[in-house]
Order: sequence, then C-alpha cells, then structure tokens
Amino acid sequence: LVLSLFLLVTTSNCSKKAQTLIDTGNYDQTISLAIRKVSGDRNKSPKYVKALETAFKRANAEDVERANRMKASGTADWVRIHSVYRKISDRQDKVKPLVPLVDKDGYQADLPFFRVAPMLNEAGEQAASQLYTEGVRLLSLGKQGDKAAAREAYESFDGIAYYQRNYLNTNGLMREAEELGKLYITVEMVNSTGSYLPAGFEQELLRINASEMQDRWRIFEATKKAGRQYDYVARIIMRNIDVSPERSSERQYIDEKEIT
Repeated sequence: LVLSLFLLVTTSNCSKKAQTLIDTGNYDQTISLAIRKVSGDRNKSPKYVKALETAFKRANAEDVERANRMKASGTADWVRIHSVYRKISDRQDKVKPLVPLVDKDGYQADLPFFRVAPMLNEAGEQAASQLYTEGVRLLSLGKQGDKAAAREAYESFDGIAYYQRNYLNTNGLMREAEELGKLYITVEMVNSTGSYLPAGFEQELLRINASEMQDRWRIFEATKKAGRQYDYVARIIMRNIDVSPERSSERQYIDEKEIT
C-alpha cells in the first residue's frame, strides 16, 4: 500500500512538473520529459502524451513565427534564422520515432511536422552569402592594416563551411585573412641580474619560451627576420638566478632466484 501511494504521488508530481513547464513556456524541456516517460511504455500516460502534443505544437509555432519576423525585418540575420530552423529540425527528429503516438486510452496525438528542409536550405544559402559579404568587407580593412578586422574576416569565412562547402573562393580568402591577421612579436632578453650568463643560455631560453607562447594569431620570434615588420616587442627580464648543484640518487638492490 505504501509503495502504491509513493508511486501515485511520484507520478502526480511528474505530471504537475510537465504542466508547470508548459505554463512557463519551457516547451523543449516538456518534450524531453514526456519522451522519457512514454518511450518504451506500452500503456502510455495520457497526461504525458497530451503534454508532448501541446509543447510540440507551441514550440514549433513560436519558432516559425520568430523566423518569419526576422526574415521580414530590414536587416535579416540569416545565421540566427538558420539556427531557429535547425532547432525545429532537431526537435522533430526527436519526436519522429514516437509517431504515431497513442496513449493507453486510444487517443492519438496530433503532431504536425513542418517541411523544414527547404527552409534550412534557403537559410543556409543566405547565411553563406551574408558571411561571405561581411568577410570580404572585413578583409578589405585588413589589407589596410587593421589586423583585428582581418581576424574577424577569417572567422566569417571559416563559418561559411557550416552552411555551404567549397563556397566560391573562401579557402583562398581564409588563408589571406589569416596571414593579414597575424601579430608578429619579437622577444628580447634583458639581463638585470648583474651576473654573467653562459654562452647560448639566452638563446636557448628564448627558443623555449617563444615556441610555447605562440598560437594561430601571435607569432613570437626570438631572432628578428629581415624585412619583417613587428607589431610588439616582448621583453623577458631576468632579475635573479639561483644555481644549485645537480642532484643524483642511487639505489642498490640484489635480485635472487633459485633455478635448476
């Protein structure tokens, strides 16, 4: 009896949670909860079937309306529009394996699916075009010496591949933007210790530090290259040097084994 009451209370609380999620507009959370509850269950709960139906309809309707509003605006952001359509597509893919969805009383949920593939294709083409145009604009600033703009141009061109493969001459423009966006930094060693450093010590230390610090955009070079225009100078200032003797440890042991 106690177990039955516990299960009844638990089921009631879950049902209330689903309704609360719907009432607060958390439709995707409602869908995830309902899917977990009805998947693999022959006697599907009417409350969860109905909750999934309601949340699915409302979520898709809101997203389609949001995308339509953005498309109708004078400055449509096609990257965001594509992400909305992708969200609808992912949601429908989650629900599709459950169709037809029938509860234990025989009620079949009404789950209308949008033909989202054409919407995704259109948004993808527009997003690629938009990113390309913005990338070209930023690249022109990069050619004028604006390295930050060149790096942004690289990101714009790099993002196109998500929507369209081999779009126009994107790969070549990416390489150009990457080169224009690099910051070249020469590294200098300043000995403020008052001590004499062994020959080759500075060069070896600079070689290690320079190689560890650089990334895609920051190139550290300990040796200046002829004709290279450097953007920054990084100085490593040595104020103190502690020298200690090398440590060595020895361990002696004997292995013994009796053999025939």
